[in-house]
Amino acid sequence: MVPDVFRSRLHLLYSLYKRNRASLQTWMTTARRYDAPIDPFELQWVDPATIELLQEGRSRFRNRSSAVCLVEDGDWDRQVSRFEDHDMYVSFEQHFLEGADWQETPWVQRVTSEIEDQGLTLYGCESAEEFYERCSGLDAVFENIRENGYTTQRELIHGSTDNEMGHTWAYYCPELHEISVNVARDGEFIFWDGWHRCTMSKVLGLEEVPVRVFVRHSEWQAKRDRVANGAEVVEDPGHPDLAGL
Repeated sequence: MVPDVFRSRLHLLYSLYKRNRASLQTWMTTARRYDAPIDPFELQWVDPATIELLQEGRSRFRNRSSAVCLVEDGDWDRQVSRFEDHDMYVSFEQHFLEGADWQETPWVQRVTSEIEDQGLTLYGCESAEEFYERCSGLDAVFENIRENGYTTQRELIHGSTDNEMGHTWAYYCPELHEISVNVARDGEFIFWDGWHRCTMSKVLGLEEVPVRVFVRHSEWQAKRDRVANGAEVVEDPGHPDLAGL
């Protein structure tokens, strides 16, 4: 058995490795080509109500490392749907605000059907019973956020023991596990990942949550570059992705 002191050092070294690798890959892939900084670990505090769109056409980015920030052209930012039309959001509203049982909500009915009828493993669950138990865990998360406010992934790590969090949280940089968004050509936020946290924050009406940017449209990045090099002056950079440039 590995002594705790060595295990902690190994976890730290591996976390540093992951952080440096993500930074280097982002620099090689995108950051070195642009004036405005692109930092895979930068968190922007945004009002979750402003995340109105949900990214569709996900196959384009599905095989790309989520630790690397991308800049992409094309019409991917127009392949979107409304976040609040998704059955998870509808179900969270029904359960948490209207008191519906989880089993009565469309998201849970769809997921359990796919598990039972198609033999899929979803959310780490191989049976409807396992998924119902997972949903019960969401109740505790929701109540904790409602009572204590939103907690960042780094704060969760520092406030928990290794046994509570498991090895994954020590291995990976916590910022990479926050809600992630894409940014369209006009600066519109498009939801990418962090389903439960984003949905809960919207249902609770939180004023702000931390997000990290995964993909920026090339036209938006060009605007960031103009602001960064002084070619364009923004009197009031109200957009979080322009602040500090």
